[in-house]
Amino acid sequence: MNILDFADNEYINLITYRKDNTPVATPVWLSSVENYLVVTTSLNAGKVKRIRANGKATIYTTNQTGSKKTF
Repeated sequence: MNILDFADNEYINLITYRKDNTPVATPVWLSSVENYLVVTTSLNAGKVKRIRANGKATIYTTNQTGSKKTF
């Protein structure tokens, strides 16, 4: 699967991981710009801190609230 396979979706669930490897799911709005996918957030957001700490993240398509996987 390629990251650009998500380009037609409006929302994804961004799952980041704490230091103890506990997953934290956050629904985020997604946009595509040329050959990139873009998510906007604050530089001080927890998800940003977790990604910086270990670089690990998982995504899947979801609805606006993050309560339902979509395919």
